[in-house]
Amino acid sequence: MDGTAHISQSIYERSGFELIPMTNVHRYAERLNIRWKNINTSTTLSYRELKEVKEAIAGDFLEIQSKLQEKRPSFKMIALPKQDDIAFYHAEGVITDEQLKQFFTIKQKSDDDMRKHLFNVVGNNDFSSFNAMALFGVPIRPPRHYREIAVAMYGVDIDISLNENRNKGNWFTDERIQKLYIEDVLANLSQIIHRTSLRNVNLTEEVDIVMYSKRTEWLTLMQKEFRLPDERVHMHQLHNELRFKKACSKKMIEMVKLMVGKKNIKLTAKEIGGKALYQWFRDNWNGNRKQFILSELKNHNILLFEKTSKVGRQYWLFMLVDQDAFTDHVVSEHYRKLL
Repeated sequence: MDGTAHISQSIYERSGFELIPMTNVHRYAERLNIRWKNINTSTTLSYRELKEVKEAIAGDFLEIQSKLQEKRPSFKMIALPKQDDIAFYHAEGVITDEQLKQFFTIKQKSDDDMRKHLFNVVGNNDFSSFNAMALFGVPIRPPRHYREIAVAMYGVDIDISLNENRNKGNWFTDERIQKLYIEDVLANLSQIIHRTSLRNVNLTEEVDIVMYSKRTEWLTLMQKEFRLPDERVHMHQLHNELRFKKACSKKMIEMVKLMVGKKNIKLTAKEIGGKALYQWFRDNWNGNRKQFILSELKNHNILLFEKTSKVGRQYWLFMLVDQDAFTDHVVSEHYRKLL
């Protein structure tokens, strides 16, 4: 009995097995939500870039967890990072001390007790009490893995070369290896998702799967596999938010340089950086970006005062203050109200 046999057809059919269709009693369209966070998690990024990406993922995870716990008291989410990233996400508060000990610490009893990570969940039901799971990447193995399976199945004469242009996951020249690759990854994704409380067909609660990757072709394949309506699939351009945060931090440094000779004086955005700075604040003064701007202003010792003109138009005054001022209770209270 293999619940993903219909996905991994190539291996079974090549091995001479007959696939017998079974009724799938899972109600994916009623229970399963996929929340895709579009961000580059590739290991080809520099150390600094990868750190920024992981920080963005950690922040987003904690925000989702907080928001959904408010809406659904029974909401319970577990993170599934790559093995080398476990310590980082534990330090960021994504993995709790209890979870680290229970799921992510090396144990010696048996193979089933090996610590969990993105590439080691299949065949284990430890996460069945969780109704949400975040995958910090897609479980894609190096090309060698799929090449070795192909050689074992089709012989050494099979073309195992890679395509020069591998956009949208079109890795292999030979269509048979490409099919093996897609089937293997999709079957693994299906196995991982079914480690959650989704596996319990008697439950009616919703299950959320959050995925962080730029490889959006897998979202299309997953939506097709689970026959999910569009309202069950959500896309968020997290990489755009990461770029914004970098730009925002740079903008704050520029403001400090322009205000350094005018400490403790209230200035408008136009007085500091002209019309361009004023327009930047107007364009980004909303939602999560507003919250991040306020945090960055505080981090750079800039007080902000929201004002309304006589004609009802909103504008801002900014004041650069000394570092010591930010230890004052009044300043802390000022930003507490704004945030």
